[in-house]
Amino acid sequence: MKVLLLTNRDNEDIYGEFYTGLHKQIGSMDMRRLGQLEQQNLKSYFQHHVELSKYDRVIIDLNFDIIVSQLRFFRQLENLVFFDSTACFDNMLGTPHYQQHSKFYKKMPWVRVIVTSYQTMKDFQQQDIDAWCVPEGYNTQKYTSSSKKRDIDLILIDNKYTESSPPRIEFIAALKTYYPEVVIEDNVASNVSRLNRSRIAVCADMGAGEYSGKVFAAMASGCLVMCYDQGGDESRDIGLRDMENIVLFKYFEDFCDKKNYLEQHPEIIDKISENGRQLAVTNHQQPALGQQAAKYIGASMRKMKDYQVGISAFGWRF
Repeated sequence: MKVLLLTNRDNEDIYGEFYTGLHKQIGSMDMRRLGQLEQQNLKSYFQHHVELSKYDRVIIDLNFDIIVSQLRFFRQLENLVFFDSTACFDNMLGTPHYQQHSKFYKKMPWVRVIVTSYQTMKDFQQQDIDAWCVPEGYNTQKYTSSSKKRDIDLILIDNKYTESSPPRIEFIAALKTYYPEVVIEDNVASNVSRLNRSRIAVCADMGAGEYSGKVFAAMASGCLVMCYDQGGDESRDIGLRDMENIVLFKYFEDFCDKKNYLEQHPEIIDKISENGRQLAVTNHQQPALGQQAAKYIGASMRKMKDYQVGISAFGWRF
């Protein structure tokens, strides 16, 4: 199988190992990194730079906010697969993404969508979208456990996608008030050593509907992770078990109760952090997730002809 992958120029730092695993499993992959101007006019890019007959699959891993306006062009393509790591926000009320992803894909029922949330996958499948899930992972070259002294008791791992969530803002305000020693880290990738020095990493992604790659990066770095509970089904599908390999909370008081319990039982911190590390290493390394995605890409796909039944007076398909 020969595959064309179009991705953002800045995605290599985030998903480099994922792409390596994908390439290894597929065998023949033409990966092209597009700038914003190229992404804004994909019809022109394809006309001048892509010979579609050479490829069995075309994978789009681009900024959803840019490509969503190019539906008419995408409706002309077959064997199309979207990687959509922001699809989990489709059900987040009050955000620009609310129901925009599902609306977009439902107009192309023959395409395949690979998302990073099992709940999103199930929601999409109920809407007859051909959705599959490959959860988030971590870069094995960057994040490993260390024997360094853990002199940072509490670190908050920031997430730009949920930073405007009111519950998250309230949680962080309370966290700073009651735990003034907390370290706020908004760029984990550039400060990996801080994770290796931290005992407890907090992820407060209220309403995200999935567990971000930073959760597993922190686990792989040897931290005990305290994370907002994204729901029983999502946690179970990912393999997370509260107070066994992660500590889950629903609100700030819940967080405080569990944090106090951990301080009174320090031996549990070591046990949970080690179980979390093993989970991350076993199930969430990016190369293995790339190989998993390759299997979904290679699976038989729906045919465009089964859905496009007419042509308008101007030649456009509907």
